[in-house]
Amino acid sequence: MFKELAPSAGFKTHTNPCWLEIGGKSLLATSGQNLDDVFKYVEGEDELRLVLAKKMLEWRHMAPTAPDTLCES
Repeated sequence: MFKELAPSAGFKTHTNPCWLEIGGKSLLATSGQNLDDVFKYVEGEDELRLVLAKKMLEWRHMAPTAPDTLCES
């Protein structure tokens, strides 16, 4: 997909989700579909996304709606 960028020293691909290590700390990162899935089932403004993201970290829950919404567009 990024054939021209691949040879670049600063370009690295990762899976989704992926584990990263930054400054000696481990970090689990996603592209956000799991948060999008939760947001489908609540009423609220976009500011609620940050609240939901914090709650998902607090709950330590990666895929709160899976597999219910995995195939929906």
